[in-house]
Parts: sequence; C-alpha cells; structure tokens
Amino acid sequence: LDWHPLLNFNLGVSLLLGLLGIAQHQDIEFFSFLSSGARVDITLGNPTYVGAYMLVNMMLALGFLARSLAGTRETEEGVVTISRKGTRSAKARRRVRSRKRMTTRGPFFIVPEAVWRMFWAVVAVINLGVLWQSGTRGALFGLIIASFVLLLGYLVWGRIRLLKVAAIGSLGLIVVVALTFVSIRETSFFDTVTRTNIMLNRLSLMGWEHHNWTSRLNSWEVGLRGFAARPLLGWGPENFTIAYDQHVTADKFAISGESFDQAHNKIVEELTTKGIVGTICYLFLWVYVFVVI
Repeated sequence: LDWHPLLNFNLGVSLLLGLLGIAQHQDIEFFSFLSSGARVDITLGNPTYVGAYMLVNMMLALGFLARSLAGTRETEEGVVTISRKGTRSAKARRRVRSRKRMTTRGPFFIVPEAVWRMFWAVVAVINLGVLWQSGTRGALFGLIIASFVLLLGYLVWGRIRLLKVAAIGSLGLIVVVALTFVSIRETSFFDTVTRTNIMLNRLSLMGWEHHNWTSRLNSWEVGLRGFAARPLLGWGPENFTIAYDQHVTADKFAISGESFDQAHNKIVEELTTKGIVGTICYLFLWVYVFVVI
C-alpha cells in the first residue's frame, strides 16, 4: 500500500505529460515551446521515450482500475459467503480490507472510489492516444503481444465465463485487424490514410528491404563484434556508441549513414555494454518475474 500514493502521483504526472502531448499534436500556440514535428516527443526529446513512458503508465492505470473492480467483486463475494456460512476467514477479511483501502486511499487524502476509477480510466485513454501519436512501433507491438498473451492466459486460467467470452472476442478482433492490415497495406486507400496518421505511416514503412530494418541489422552485427572484443563485462553501460564506432566498417556505415548510440535490440545492447555477466543478470530478472507471476 505504501507504493500506491507514489504510483498514483506518477500517473498524475503522466496525465500532465499526456495533455502536453495532445497540445503539441494540435499545435496549440500557447505551448509553442514544444518542438513541432510529425511525431509527439513532448519534453522528452525522443518520441520513442514517449511511447515507452505512456505504455508503462497506461498499464499501471489499467492495473489499478482492474484491481479496484476485483476488490469490489471480492467484497460482494465476501458478503455472500457470510450470508451462507455466517462467518469468513481472517485471511479473507484482511484481503477485502486491503482491497478497500487500496481503492479509496489517494496520494494525500481520501478520495471517493468512483473518482479514482474515473482518473485511472482517463489516464489510460490519454496515454494510449499519445502513444499512438508518438509513432513508436515497438511500444505498440509490445502492447498487442502482451494483450494477446494475457487473453490466452485468461482463457486457460480465468474463472469468469463472461470475461472468457470477451477474451475470445478480443482475440478474434486482434487477428482480424492484423489480417486486414496485411491485406490493405499495399492499396491506394491505405496510402491516403497514412498521410494523416503517423503510426499507420510508420507501420507502412516496415519491410525486410526498408532502411530502418537494414540499418538495425547492421547495428546488431556491429554490436556483436563489440561484444566479441570484450565478452566478459562489455564496454560499460550506455557505451554502445563507443563499441559501434570502433567496429563499424565503411560498407556498414554506408548503409545506415549514421552512428548508433543504442543497438535497438535489448539482448545485443546488454551483451555489448555489460558483457555476458551483465546479460545473465538481466535475464535472471525476467526469469524471477516469471517465477513470481
């Protein structure tokens, strides 16, 4: 519970940044200090950072909202249990009290549960909208893949029939949207739509022969050369650019046309900057998260 005020305060900050992102996208004159461009970068200086930041805070807001609703359901089930058995275990009572405190306790004062739910819903919607306007494909793919896995997981382990039906419908919707995107991607209609939508425009640029893909392949190859030069501890955190500049060849640089300060591949990034030791530690964190879940 001690984390809840801090996390909700962080969601408030993300809401303010999201509103600034909307202002930047709409090119409101009062916020002229924000740089103008096709992709929203707000005050972070890089649209990719915006996409990642908005994704994390959107999931936090949805997590609070879902737990709030689950707490309400659990409280109702507890009432039913009392009416049937006349008692309830101490563990169940503590769990219900914990849920109730979580949904009504704010960063600095008590706030009605309905207000918190509205706040979390607004934060999630605005953060998703700004993520879309940032044109960050990695964040979008992460959201889609995570949603797909979550929905499949609920079909296997979920207990509420209505939510299982909703999960099946959502999975079907994801598949339909993906197939529709593939089928209309090369059409003139899609080309017209992408001119006014930055995310769709960037999605249309994906392909094995596109510059973004080939340049990233080059950065991975050069990064692995840097790893081979210092395999144990690597070149140090945030030093990928040093390894890249020392191992890039003329033909590779001619393809990308620029230096890379990051590998654009987390495993290659860890191997190059932190070596095998740091990469094992990084992977252990994910294994531990999986075990906890």
